[in-house]
Amino acid sequence: MPQAAPVSITTRAGDCLTPKSVYNLQDTDLTVCATVTGAQPTQEIIWSNANFIAVQQTPVGTDSSFTFTLGPASSLGDWRVILYDPAGGSVYAVTPFTVIDAANPTADLTISKSAFTDPLTAGSQALFGIQVTNFGPSDAVNVQVFDSAPANTTFSSFAPISGPTGISCAVVGSDVTCTIPTLARGETAVFGAAYDVIAGTPAGTVIANTATVSSDTSDPRSGNNSSTASAVVAGATVSVCVLDCPADVVVTANATQGGQPGAFVTYAAASIQSGDCNGVSNTPASGAFFTVGTHSIVSTSGTGQTCSFSVTVLDTTPPTITCPAAVTRTAPSGATNYTFDPPDSPGTPTFSASGTATLTFVRSDDTAAVYDDTGAVVTPAVVHSLTDPWPIGTTGIQWTVTDAGGRKASCSQTVTIVEAGAREAVTISCPANVSVEAPSGSCEATVSTLGTPTTNPSDSNVDVVGVRNDGRPLTDPFPAGTTQITWTATDNLGGTSASCTQTVTVTVPNSGDTTPPTFTTVPANVTTTTSSCSVVLDDELGVAQATDSGTCNGSVTITRTGVPPGNAFPTGTTTVIYTATDAAGNSASVIQLVTVTESPAIPPTITAPADVVAYTGPGATSCGTVVSDATLGTVIANDNCSLASVTRTGVPAGNAFPVGTTTITYRATDASGNFTEDTQVVTVIDNTPPVISCPASITLEPTCPSGAVATWTPPVGTDNCAGAVTTRTAGGAPGSVFTIGTTTVTYSVTDAHGNGPVSCSFTVTVLTPQAVIQNLQAAVNASSLTGTQKNGLLAKLSAALQGINNNQPNVACPKLSDFINSVQNLVSQGNLSSATGNSWISSANHVRNTIGCTSLPCS
Repeated sequence: MPQAAPVSITTRAGDCLTPKSVYNLQDTDLTVCATVTGAQPTQEIIWSNANFIAVQQTPVGTDSSFTFTLGPASSLGDWRVILYDPAGGSVYAVTPFTVIDAANPTADLTISKSAFTDPLTAGSQALFGIQVTNFGPSDAVNVQVFDSAPANTTFSSFAPISGPTGISCAVVGSDVTCTIPTLARGETAVFGAAYDVIAGTPAGTVIANTATVSSDTSDPRSGNNSSTASAVVAGATVSVCVLDCPADVVVTANATQGGQPGAFVTYAAASIQSGDCNGVSNTPASGAFFTVGTHSIVSTSGTGQTCSFSVTVLDTTPPTITCPAAVTRTAPSGATNYTFDPPDSPGTPTFSASGTATLTFVRSDDTAAVYDDTGAVVTPAVVHSLTDPWPIGTTGIQWTVTDAGGRKASCSQTVTIVEAGAREAVTISCPANVSVEAPSGSCEATVSTLGTPTTNPSDSNVDVVGVRNDGRPLTDPFPAGTTQITWTATDNLGGTSASCTQTVTVTVPNSGDTTPPTFTTVPANVTTTTSSCSVVLDDELGVAQATDSGTCNGSVTITRTGVPPGNAFPTGTTTVIYTATDAAGNSASVIQLVTVTESPAIPPTITAPADVVAYTGPGATSCGTVVSDATLGTVIANDNCSLASVTRTGVPAGNAFPVGTTTITYRATDASGNFTEDTQVVTVIDNTPPVISCPASITLEPTCPSGAVATWTPPVGTDNCAGAVTTRTAGGAPGSVFTIGTTTVTYSVTDAHGNGPVSCSFTVTVLTPQAVIQNLQAAVNASSLTGTQKNGLLAKLSAALQGINNNQPNVACPKLSDFINSVQNLVSQGNLSSATGNSWISSANHVRNTIGCTSLPCS
């Protein structure tokens, strides 16, 4: 199918923006995004794992980005994203990416502490949560969690909430040590701590609590073994952001910008260990171009905290290493091992590396230390040297060279020791592969030196013969393309033989040939069934054939990748890629899909994590809570053959679960497409009490014999969830008449989930007539009137007060009228402000109406 535009596939992070080619199964975001340009709607995207199994096929359609989510069962190694034409079997683009698992024989323990109550009040209880998680890759033994009562508090309680069985805690004074016998990889233990804040602790005091974790198992990242949470006593806030930067990055220059060699480098931002960091960003950003040298990367939180790591770009090639040939020796008669006596030795690798290089080796009979349940060494580690005895049989050596930049390269060699009295089996090692250019105008080249294979034994009784796959003599010129030579060594004494293959590649430079070969035969897709987990296929695969119309017509080499060892194809769909390459280096590829299904089908097994109960907690502002992945737990899935994916659905965005029950569905799918599901129920309980605030207390003057009318805006309670109901539980309603004296008014609120009631109260006080007159007397005395003016008013008020006390309204009423007339005169004469005068007159009229001088209604 003709392509409308250049075709390319770029792998990126889950945001489909950041270029990425290495994915770690320990990362939280395991989404691989492939962005495709130049694709046709009828083509397909195939995700092929490290075992060449097609785990997902998606029609292109109108999309340009495609995602695949890696799971815990994903195979490690080089995956491929393939743009494939199902109509003709052609491959238009193949982009690899690497899946790794950073597991090693260590246990990365992390501890996280959070404050449940903030702010605090003196005399209240400070509650903290502690979560310890083992990120593996190994189980952690004898895990110790240590905590101590913070300053300005006294110890109340400390206990495990969830986690493995066998947790024990010991309290000595205000110090607590909890022991977890074994914390498995991926397992989490949660603890709750309570401390009583000492009464009288000043406002603004920070109650800071630090917890630490350790174990007998080596921890590669001790920076996350301590965590501090803080709460503040009424009136201050503290937010501390702690960052943990990633390890330094070393890469090799592979691009040029502005004439400068360098590389585009991707890396993660710092992880947040604790506190409110308000996001984290890198400077320079991930994916930027870096010139050769070492560059500092600064991770900065939104609240200003920073940490740094480095990116080093080396302009030298990565190290390479070539191991010595396999070695076979005969043990002395009666001996069970063999010791090399210099100058006899297994040999030394040849290698190239930049700067000062380090060459190391590990023998396969080396062993690691073994520990018992108490952490004591049962069997010490054994490390052999090359001069130590070698046992009868085959022992491997892994040689590793490390250059000055920390880059490594490895190769393997074997040492075989045979018993005395028998001639060892012959072995052969081929000469190095040969690549030459054909002379100008020619499509073949003469190779003067092919090299000579090495054999063991290497005596005159071993015959070595080389045969070209084109049937021509070794001395004939080699045609353009790749020719294979099969070298066979035959031991005339031992009767054994061994073979190896050498390739001779002849290229035709500057031929102007840009036309790739054309496949004339594409092996058909294969579909079969098996009652086990694999089936051996050989002739069933067929043979691919291709021709070339370029300068050296007909010189085409076809290679095949994706066929598993022993041609044992596992269940699922395996992608076999055939690549035809001509002498000018032009290539074309086609794909063959080999689909093996189980019959009878055996679905995988899956066990969802235990159900979870969570609480909204004090001070919640939303009708739900965030439940972390660590709290949700880890699903367990297995298959009789192999798992293709483990997925999870039903988790709300941001892990924010609403009040009520939410069902999470976990699905395990095997390579044959069989699947099994299990569910987990997350129940969120609203235990956040509602909040209500009453108006301030009210004081009124009586306006009628029965009291006075009081008004206010009724308070309405609030809650984190809708449906809270507020009721008045004591006292009169606003707008009703309150009797002389003090009445308490109470409102209560209960939320929709039964939390409460929470109440608040205020008082309505209606003064006695005597108190009103006494307030008037105090106001007159405090005024700026003259003594004579004051005395005249005070005399009238005193007479009215005496009349009220003697139950003589006929005396009090006229005196209050006289007081009102006198005040009006003072206002008219300018001796008293109208505002003050009117206030005094209003109070006097209130008293007159209260004692029956008038019969006006209450106000």
